[in-house]
Amino acid sequence: MKIDLSQKLYNIQKESLELNGKKNVVLKDFLVECLLVTVQSDLQLTGKQKYDLGKLAEKVNNDENNFSVEELKTLKDRVGITFNQIVVSQVWDMLDQKENKETK
Repeated sequence: MKIDLSQKLYNIQKESLELNGKKNVVLKDFLVECLLVTVQSDLQLTGKQKYDLGKLAEKVNNDENNFSVEELKTLKDRVGITFNQIVVSQVWDMLDQKENKETK
């Protein structure tokens, strides 16, 4: 499924979100971050699983926007454990290609 990686995310006040102090960030930035950041559960990952996450991060960072169902599931899982509710709800809708009228 093709995903537009240039979509912006917004806070509850409808202002563009920042990521690690950076402004003008888009979906791509949040996806790369969730794939590369280490969370507690990553301590249990195998080398192969870490490799797969790294390769998916490279794919996203290179603006390759056609994802398999498995890759979309991985992205949603990682976003879900990395970010807060406002980010998760928007990113999941973007990955599911649902239009969120509240943020548009």
